[in-house]
Amino acid sequence: MGYRVLSVLALAAAGSAISEAVLYHFVYSTDKYKTLKDRVKRKEEELKQRQQVVGGNPTKRQQRIKVIEDQLNQARREAQALQFKSSLFAACVQMLMIYIISQIYTGIPVARLPFTPISFFQGITHRGLEGTDYTECSAVFLFIMTSLMTRSLLDKALNLSIPKGGSIVPEWASDPNKFLGDMSRSK
Repeated sequence: MGYRVLSVLALAAAGSAISEAVLYHFVYSTDKYKTLKDRVKRKEEELKQRQQVVGGNPTKRQQRIKVIEDQLNQARREAQALQFKSSLFAACVQMLMIYIISQIYTGIPVARLPFTPISFFQGITHRGLEGTDYTECSAVFLFIMTSLMTRSLLDKALNLSIPKGGSIVPEWASDPNKFLGDMSRSK
């Protein structure tokens, strides 16, 4: 069973790498995308600075913040439009890989889960397998989970995507010691 797991993991990693390479070639390496990414970063910084400013006319400050937010959202929409066609191609590559995996490993469990999944997920984890041992894992499930993880890790490691809006990390998550210190002082 070990070589099956490794082969599915390798195929998933290869499929994700190919998808990301296609996206890089057609989207991330273009001057237009790089310009949009820089504009988004600049607008995020400008927005952060404007939100931290205290004093002055609050109405004008709110209007300026609204204008910057609108410009930021427009830049993000343009970047998403650039990514759409290539992402569609990458999704087709992934679907093709899922089809190939399901044809190769039909009826063959590739891994064993250390738990019995809840009934909602049993159809996904046990897809294409016979029997009622729901701790057996299908290649399709393993492939999908590995592909999602690999693409996400590649995206973060290579810093390719445009920062997502509204992804402000709460202070307690970015500095847990400060949060825990505040709690210990309150006792």
